[in-house]
Amino acid sequence: MTTNETAAIGALKTMAAAQTDYHNNSQPHTYTGILQCLGSGNGAGGVAFVDPVLARGRKSGYTYNLHSGPSITQSIATWSATAWPIVYQSTGIRSFYIDDSGVIRGEDIGGGMAFITVKAL
Repeated sequence: MTTNETAAIGALKTMAAAQTDYHNNSQPHTYTGILQCLGSGNGAGGVAFVDPVLARGRKSGYTYNLHSGPSITQSIATWSATAWPIVYQSTGIRSFYIDDSGVIRGEDIGGGMAFITVKAL
């Protein structure tokens, strides 16, 4: 479980870096709310910013989801991502959350999807 949780934290850091790269390579500059776009680069030059396994949303015992904030003039200005165990108390205990601030938050919330109010790590 510890290895899976460590991998989940690393995957969220990778997603944050990928969002920055996606933003820098898209015209107009925008983030994506679709995890698969980070794996294909669709909308940002066709360059893959994360590995294809992570882009499918399940890796190392965790499920990942990417969320976008409101669109301003056809451009997404904010984003967040979550990671939660596929099988609570088997593949992991803590759920994790990251947003465009880059701060990762995590807590044991019963295997549910994390959200901004969980504790910063």
